[in-house]
Amino acid sequence: MESNQIVMFVIGTVTAIIGYFVKIVHNDVRKNTAENGKLRGRIDMVSQANDYKHQALQEMVQFEIKGLANNVSELSKTVEKLVNKIYEHN
Repeated sequence: MESNQIVMFVIGTVTAIIGYFVKIVHNDVRKNTAENGKLRGRIDMVSQANDYKHQALQEMVQFEIKGLANNVSELSKTVEKLVNKIYEHN
């Protein structure tokens, strides 16, 4: 009977030790999973902010291009008038 009790004690002790380490690993995995979720949320927020900045920059560039196109158009008309005046005087 004593050898049976010793074997049961050893099996119980080994099971307890394995359970302890499994519990530690489980807690670490759960903690890292939660941390991963938070980091993923932050990455999404940064990505969204970058998208908004990119869109704003794109709109600003388009606005500037339209302004430049208008200026080029006015400059072209002015040059045409100047060329016409030069030909009229000659």
